[in-house]
Amino acid sequence: MRDVIHSQILKSIYFAQSQSIAEISNSIGKSIPIVTKAVQQLLKENIILTNGLKASTGGRRANSYILNKEAFGAILCININRYSILFSLYNIANEEIIKPTEIEIDGLSDEDIYKHIIEQSRHIIENYSQTILCISITAPGFVDSLLRVNNSYPITSPLYNLANRMQEVFGTPTYIENDSSAIALQRKIFLMSKISSMCSLSILLGE
Repeated sequence: MRDVIHSQILKSIYFAQSQSIAEISNSIGKSIPIVTKAVQQLLKENIILTNGLKASTGGRRANSYILNKEAFGAILCININRYSILFSLYNIANEEIIKPTEIEIDGLSDEDIYKHIIEQSRHIIENYSQTILCISITAPGFVDSLLRVNNSYPITSPLYNLANRMQEVFGTPTYIENDSSAIALQRKIFLMSKISSMCSLSILLGE
């Protein structure tokens, strides 16, 4: 079972895309011996892979490590706006797995919107042969990402606690964030790394 150190290492490699042990150590603030032991365990479990050698900095060239995208499931991304919902599926390497699908929701009731979300999500999940790692939802409104509710809807609306409902329906970790906040997070991540996918939100929020 992976512990906090392993999760920190995976998150660090995810955002950097490729890292040496020294780079991971510096990133998560743990000693090289601790990181080395954890990296060896992740290699043994085939969770990460060696990816050649880093460029020389004057000494011995260090091994570089990447996430094994085959060891993780896909991230189902659901982007909700006022007029439509965009569904997309990415792997842990931020590679698009299926062509995004957009459905129109203008004029629909909350109940009908919820039904469309569940039906389209189920269609994608059932037609994808591997595990779904998590579901990432972005939506306008007063979103409480910790409680995973959208306070812009009345508590009786199925869109109020959409993330919790979807997690119960599909048995998959589900996260939600305000769309503007998600864009700000995305831009911050993009400045720090090569990651540009909105689905990185799931990795930020989930441990």
